[in-house]
Amino acid sequence: MQVNEMTKIHITSASKKHTPRVLMVNWVYYPEYGGGALQCRSLVQHLSNEGVIVEVLARTLQKGNSGLEYIDGIPVHRIPGVNGTFARRMTIAAHLVQELNKMRNRIDIVHTHGFMPEVVVAARALNKKVVQKVTLLGLDDGLSVRNRKLGVVEHRIFSSSEVLVAPSQAALYSTLLSGIEPAKMLSIANGVDTELFSPASLQEKLNARKAVGLKPRDFVILFVGAIDHRKGVDLLLDALAKARPQLPNSTRVLLLGPAVSPAGGNGFHGTWEERIRHAGLQGIVTMEGHKYNISEYYKSADLFVLPSRAEGQPNALLEAMASGLPCVVNELKGITDQLIQNKKSGYVVNCEDSALFAARLVQLSRCKNFRKEMGNRARRHITDHHDMRTIAKQYFNIYQQLLDY
Repeated sequence: MQVNEMTKIHITSASKKHTPRVLMVNWVYYPEYGGGALQCRSLVQHLSNEGVIVEVLARTLQKGNSGLEYIDGIPVHRIPGVNGTFARRMTIAAHLVQELNKMRNRIDIVHTHGFMPEVVVAARALNKKVVQKVTLLGLDDGLSVRNRKLGVVEHRIFSSSEVLVAPSQAALYSTLLSGIEPAKMLSIANGVDTELFSPASLQEKLNARKAVGLKPRDFVILFVGAIDHRKGVDLLLDALAKARPQLPNSTRVLLLGPAVSPAGGNGFHGTWEERIRHAGLQGIVTMEGHKYNISEYYKSADLFVLPSRAEGQPNALLEAMASGLPCVVNELKGITDQLIQNKKSGYVVNCEDSALFAARLVQLSRCKNFRKEMGNRARRHITDHHDMRTIAKQYFNIYQQLLDY
């Protein structure tokens, strides 16, 4: 059975009878780091342009950063929250529910990014409509929720939402297989700002390289994401160690994002810096940390890599494709192979096979015209299927349909 036959909710143009008032709830929100946080911010901006009244509720991992502030003209309510003990999680849940209760007269719909049972329960108690998005396969898709320690109870809460959104085929099928009614399910892709993330002209590339400290003739491989085991940075380093003798002497590999855990994997337990030195890559690989001028890095790059072991629908990959970059990605069924057409707009490989991963990096380093053709195809896929303006309109119509019932 095809996906479009299984999904019974149809995104159609709705009447503009109601102005949707939506509370976006996310674990963290800009400027704190996270792909989901950046995706949420972009969606909020575009929904606001569509006329939706939006407020944001999020945890903050930074001391002294809780309270109300305005970002892009949108009110953002932050509550203190740290990962840890059950008691701490219950405290966070209490803060979330308290804030939601304060806003009950200003909102009609609660839209969560990820499964937050306490928020869903509170929204239902306040008679608010709930739109819930799956963010990471293996974490908050239907089967993963059902398989938790309190899975029977949590899955019942999970399934109480009016609409469940899956950004990828893998997330959609997992959630349907968990027993969710097909009528509740929608497949809506993640979106990307195709104006901010766009292919660079030669002069723009040179300017971007100068701005981020690269040389004009460097061959630049870019990774964007948290530097951790889930994102497969260890797999990238293994492949680079094999590929190095055949890569151009001018090769630079930029790891853009926060280092959130030791390397791990393959019996190595040192820091990421130690792992880079152990692989003999200290002259090639640099850890850039978290940057806000991320579009400049995409413009400066020749090639994007994402060896991630688990994803929902990777925002960095969408940004790289929108920027016209050829991409080498780990094969995640129903996720990365849904975005990259293998050998056409990039390479989908088993990144655990370091020799194959290395061969693809070497191959792309040698053929500028092939990289450009791949990047052009990648860009077209994004403009056709992932433009955030289109994604925001889909959500806008969902909100209006919910308010009509």
